[in-house]
Amino acid sequence: MTLALSASADTLFDNTMTDLNYRFNPGTQEVGDQILLSHTAFLTNFAFEFYGTNTLSAGSLTFAGNVEVRVKIYQMDGPLFNGYNSPGTPLYTGDWIVIGATPRNTMVFTANGDFPTEGLPIPTTNITWSVQFRGLGAGDEAGVDLYSPSTVGQVFPDYWKYDEQLKGWILETNSVAVDFAARLQGTIPEPSPLFLDSPELQSGSGFVFRVTGNAPDGFLILSTSDFQNWSTVSTNSPVLGQAWVTNSAVSSREFFRAVTR
Repeated sequence: MTLALSASADTLFDNTMTDLNYRFNPGTQEVGDQILLSHTAFLTNFAFEFYGTNTLSAGSLTFAGNVEVRVKIYQMDGPLFNGYNSPGTPLYTGDWIVIGATPRNTMVFTANGDFPTEGLPIPTTNITWSVQFRGLGAGDEAGVDLYSPSTVGQVFPDYWKYDEQLKGWILETNSVAVDFAARLQGTIPEPSPLFLDSPELQSGSGFVFRVTGNAPDGFLILSTSDFQNWSTVSTNSPVLGQAWVTNSAVSSREFFRAVTR
């Protein structure tokens, strides 16, 4: 699999090296592959591999229907399913794109086209990207190629499926690792000063405040009561732009600051 992506971008995730020689046909259901990126970043290039055939046409080169595909990217902050957070906050919802029958092809999304000029902010390393096909006619089949293991970032062998009846995501397993062939590249921002604002004391939750700035390797929340002795109260995941922090144990006089790792 060869993807023509920007050479200047940092590779955040790469699962394009080892072809399992299996194909995954999801029909018209939205299915997602949960992955761990190497860093939070501004996503500038995203590419995935797909196929499309028709078992009723000579050479399987023509779809019977007007087949389209759509890609989405989610944070993993949705409701728990079997103890795992499901896809939640949408980070990107693509347009429906018409595709033709093909033995194998690659779809590429780029900054200043599909994403903002500076790239799509990905504030977390734990995401799920999903794919969905529609418009399948008689004999039409479309899906993704399976590769594993990833060479950059991490991928899980199971996959997420959106259940229309339950109106939620369920986690499915398979005898073969259902890891979609994809590569993500982006710009990793330099760490910046972190600022705390929007403090609020919430009943039952504790003290909540917002941290803004860039901390691609994560950040620490420190607290003090005398500005002389600081102690770490939490170690937090990478942040790109903003994150909300809750401290459940707050004394009557306590001050906080955030520092990058």
